[in-house]
Formats: sequence, C-alpha cells, structure tokens
Amino acid sequence: TWELADGTLLRAGLSEANHEGVYVDLAPSGFTSTPIVLTQTQTASDSAAVVTRQRNVTLSGFHVRLQEEEGADGSHDLQQVGFIALMPGSGTSGVPFSAARFQDAVNGDFRRIDFAQSFPETPLVLAGTQTLQEFDPGALRVRSLTPTSVQMRFQEERSHDEETEHALEDLGLLAIMPGFLQAQSVTPI
Repeated sequence: TWELADGTLLRAGLSEANHEGVYVDLAPSGFTSTPIVLTQTQTASDSAAVVTRQRNVTLSGFHVRLQEEEGADGSHDLQQVGFIALMPGSGTSGVPFSAARFQDAVNGDFRRIDFAQSFPETPLVLAGTQTLQEFDPGALRVRSLTPTSVQMRFQEERSHDEETEHALEDLGLLAIMPGFLQAQSVTPI
C-alpha cells in the first residue's frame, strides 16, 4: 500500500482471473472509504479478445472476471490481471488528481461526469466500471474531455447481436495531470 503526500491510499497488485472470476483480497489496506478499482489484463495466454469486469468493490476487496465478446465461446484461460485500488479524493501529490466513484453513472448513452476539482489543463482519464449490472461485454468510451469534465458511455460490443442498450453501471474514475505522484510505502494496520 502506498500513501500519497495528501494521505490518500493506493494499492497496486497482480491477480489471476478467468471467465469465472476471482475475489481479490485488499486487506489489510488501511482504506477508510470504498476505493475505486481499475483493472487490466497483463498477459495474452488465450487468443480470444477479453475485457476485465469488476463488481462488489468494498473496503476489503473486489471480484474481477474476464469477459469475452458475446460471439466467442465464453470460456477464457487464466490471465494475469493488474489492478490499482485508490481511495476517492482529490488534491495534489506531486501532480493534481481527482479519484471518485459515481453511482449509476454510465450506460449506453454519453453522460457528462464532472471532476471534483478543475485542472489547469486537460487531464488524463483512467476509468472502469465498478459494478456488473448487466452481463453484456463492452468498453468505456470517452469524448469531450475538458479540464472540468468528461463525457463517457459504456459501449456494448455487437458480435452476437445489434442490441447496445446497457443498464446503469457505477463508474470509478481517476483524472490526473501528467507527471509523477509522490508517495511512500506504508504498512496498514
């Protein structure tokens, strides 16, 4: 676990997951509020395209699974999954950042998401759904990124059917200026 200069906690790590999913234990993390979780596959041990989907994010952990396009067989080999779990908050720790969880924030339509703070220039945005309200696979899409907001949607893929409506999902979002975060390693109790 890492502590940013402003006290925000961040944990980065690796796990293994497949189409069935796995629980990732964050304890002891020291988190005092439910973190946002961002995940990404780190290996390519299966030839089918895949996205990571997480759900049940709590202070102590989260579930993550690999999801293939609907037109594939739905079974996916174990892959390494990298993750970052970060307490919500905004401030400056070497560079300005804002990490937040937005309830019922994205579906199949573009929706505006306001950052908790304004940035001096257009920030970088990293985001991931925090829920699995609907099983259809897809990806987050971004447009109209400004120093104060971004528009995002969950775009379902169409390998099996043309339907692209999607239920509202919670969103975890990190907006950050390019540069280096200042942090120190801590041992949570």
